[in-house]
Amino acid sequence: MRSLLWTVTLSAISTLAAGETKPAQPEMRIYDVTAITALIPDLPGPWVDLPGTSIAPVSPFAPLPAAMVTVQSLGDMIRNRVQPDSWDPNLGTSIEERGGVLVIAQTVAVHGLIGDLLRTFHTEQAKQLNVQGLLIEVTPAQLVPVLGQGGKVFSKPEIKALLEKGKLRAAPQLAAQNTQRAHTRSGTEHAYVSDADISGDMPDPVVKTCLEGIVFDVRTTLSHDYTMGHVELRLSIQDKVNIRELDGMKTNIPDIKDKPPALTSSENPAAVKPTELQAHFPLQSAAVEARMLRQTMDVHCGEWTLAGILPPAKGVNADAPQHMLVFIQVNKVE
Repeated sequence: MRSLLWTVTLSAISTLAAGETKPAQPEMRIYDVTAITALIPDLPGPWVDLPGTSIAPVSPFAPLPAAMVTVQSLGDMIRNRVQPDSWDPNLGTSIEERGGVLVIAQTVAVHGLIGDLLRTFHTEQAKQLNVQGLLIEVTPAQLVPVLGQGGKVFSKPEIKALLEKGKLRAAPQLAAQNTQRAHTRSGTEHAYVSDADISGDMPDPVVKTCLEGIVFDVRTTLSHDYTMGHVELRLSIQDKVNIRELDGMKTNIPDIKDKPPALTSSENPAAVKPTELQAHFPLQSAAVEARMLRQTMDVHCGEWTLAGILPPAKGVNADAPQHMLVFIQVNKVE
């Protein structure tokens, strides 16, 4: 049915043989295509860059083009795809971009085809999807049967068996639009004073936060038949946040009313004695044990797929679950 929008005949708007009827007259219509051309904002998760992380920093998401669809590109597509032989100033037909909208002069029949095309295009642009994750901690013995199965689809009974033997750490879930980057996070935010800015006679504290928990950050692009999803996954797990106090800030600030430095301290003590500014708060540093998974893969919609395996955190009891299996599932929202 969708192909009918692209395959039309010229007879619907062509001039009929002389003596039958007058050719259809064009009429002017305005098409607001803002819903199609508007950019979907990305909602990226926080980036982990603290001392004590267990791996080196890696590159973030590759940026998408600034604009996937523009008003001009829509106008060009309509002119080239919908009755291309009918666009002729001599026939009174035209298509123009004005103020972010399309102003089109065409026959009623062709306006119907244009409306169908734009509605279909908007439906494709506004596809919604749901992304779920499963983070299951397992012991080395439980890990062995799963090794080498990255990218494999696991059935519901297999997932249930893993949950019964292992330990469910988290089950993050989020909703987003097609091609949109979004994230969800859970845990505890720890605030600490990392630095101080000098403003006047007193220092202003610079407060940062460090998450002890999980950041589930994904971008998914659905296939046209909704059966597959191309997933970019950025998963961060931060444990054992350690905030350590440093020495208080102490800064020497010269007196702006100093006399020329040629004077000695006995002649003018204020000329050489600096003013000491002692902070009323200690500075702090934060360290965290972080594990990260960066993965790009294609998944079957509605199926649980093994995205990767995270190594054990440092200092974990050997008898406790150590490795983490990361599963992901994508579903189109009807």
